[in-house]
Formats: sequence, structure tokens, C-alpha cells
Amino acid sequence: MPAHGWLVGSCLLVAVVGPVSFSRAQQPAETPQQRTERILDEKTTAEFLKTPFSDVLKSFAEMHGVDIGFSPEAMKPALVRDELVSVNLTQKSLRSVLYFLLDQYGLNYALQPNGMLLIIPATKENLAMRIESKPQRVAREKLTKVLKEETTCQFSEAARLSDVVMFLSDQHDCTIAFDRNVLKERKTLSRELLPLTLPRMPLEQALRAALVPFGLRATIQNEMIFITARDEKEVARPAEVDKAYAQEINLDLKARSIPQLASELTSQTKVPVVPDFPALAAAKIKLSMPIDIEVKKAPLRDILKALPVAVPPLQFVDRDGVILITPVGERK
Repeated sequence: MPAHGWLVGSCLLVAVVGPVSFSRAQQPAETPQQRTERILDEKTTAEFLKTPFSDVLKSFAEMHGVDIGFSPEAMKPALVRDELVSVNLTQKSLRSVLYFLLDQYGLNYALQPNGMLLIIPATKENLAMRIESKPQRVAREKLTKVLKEETTCQFSEAARLSDVVMFLSDQHDCTIAFDRNVLKERKTLSRELLPLTLPRMPLEQALRAALVPFGLRATIQNEMIFITARDEKEVARPAEVDKAYAQEINLDLKARSIPQLASELTSQTKVPVVPDFPALAAAKIKLSMPIDIEVKKAPLRDILKALPVAVPPLQFVDRDGVILITPVGERK
């Protein structure tokens, strides 16, 4: 076995020679690198369940007839070759699927002069050298339109975050995938309960409503909608959120829960108002806490003053265009 790992995918080319016309300029032969670049744009399917990482790459190499090998540096950290991979992606370019998988393990590939894809550790410098391919650009433009499609969410207390994401993925016929590193760090994340009821709104807005309470965000990456950790740097408050805070609200609710209150406020403001599920649970505030509230023409920013006093008291905090109902002191 070569020092860089394993190599597969060599192929035999059989040429059939016929009459040659000299009136037309002969096309230059495809270089090994050009051949691999073309193969990287081929559509592929990745359906693996707890399969060693090296076997997944070997399968792609055999399927597409391209050589893939590990550099000595890529083989060192945590025996990544033996990491078990579970993934289900269909009709994505081989390039996007490889990027998606390699990114989960801090890896990248370098295209060699002989056309081989050499797996190497990812660095800021080599990641910056990635250029969006035509299939990736087409997919991004399509997904940008998908995120503007209207959707609805009506989930009971039994719903999980993973159920909500799967529902939205099926409803809009798009791939929505979680960052493996986020799931690994937060082992219960995909099982978190998410009683979420939203009126019709763009898919992008609905995803934010579901993800922001858990410190997550959705972005278009590698021909899919990718869920990863939220960027903590300050983001300017959207104008629609400022308008929502100032909007006069009418409420007449009897024995309603916090999620039902959030749903009513969302309907009136047209901005997602969502319970901060993890923070409320940490503060031992039950979502089912009954709320009786009657308010006539009060700005949203004053609504909480009319609520029964919780321990600790509640506040409104906005994040990425979503207004969270959260315990005082939990978020700033």
C-alpha cells in the first residue's frame, strides 16, 4: 500500500480509430487534473450507515473512477480513517459531497498533477482556495429561491427539532443537513422538544425561528441547507423587528401556554416570536404555565409587563430576526 493511503479507480482507455479529418483542429487531450475536475462535477449518491470513513471515500473512488489517498498528516488525528460515517445525500456533485464529509473532520483535498485527490488537513489558506463550481452555483441559486417559499409549522410538544427540520426538508424538496460537530458537542440537540406553531412565512424565517433558540443557523453550503453553530458576532437588528416591538397588540387569552402566546404574537407582528426553550427549561419555567392576559393596544415591548410574574421574570430578546421569550438575565 502506498504511504499516502489507498489508491483505486485506475481505468483502461480503449481507442477506436477511424478516418481522420484534417480540416478540423484536433482537440487537445484532457489532462489528469482536468479529468478529475470533470469527475468532481458528476452527480453522486451517498447512502452510508456507520461505515468507516476510509471505506466511504474508497466507495466514491471506485464509483467514479478517481484516485483518492490520505496524506500522512491527514491520517494522524484521532484515527479519522476509522471514524464511522452515517450520511444520506442524493443527487449532489461529488465535489459537494466530499467537501461536506471532509469539513466534518477538519480535512480538505488537494488535486495532484496526476489527477489524484490527496486528503490533507484543512487550513484557512487551502479552504480559501476553494472556488464555487457550476453545479454548486446552480444549486445555490435554486436554494435561495426555495428559502423564499412560504411554509407553515404546527408542531405539538411531542415534536423534536430533528422532526421539524425533516418536515421542512420534505415539504420543500431540499436537503437540510446538520453539522456533525454541532451534534457531537450537543448530544441531545436532535432530540430537543420544539412545540412550534408559526403562520405562513418564508422558509428562511421559519428555519431561523426553529434554530435560533438553540444557538444554530442555516446557511447554503455544498448544494444543501446546512445547519451549524450560530455566529456570535453582533448583527444589526432588522427593521421589521424594530417595527414589531413598537406595534400595538391586542390580546385576550385564557389559560394559554407560553408557546400559544408566542404563536399569537407572531401572527400579529409577522415576526417570529419563539420561546427560548433551553433557557426556560434551565430556569425551570414550564412551557405549559397557564397565562391569562387581556391587553388592548399595547406595544409588544410592554406586553410582558401584563404577564403573571414568573421566577425569574421574562423578557424579550431578539436574535437574527427572531424575538425570544426568555428568562431575565439569560441572554443579553
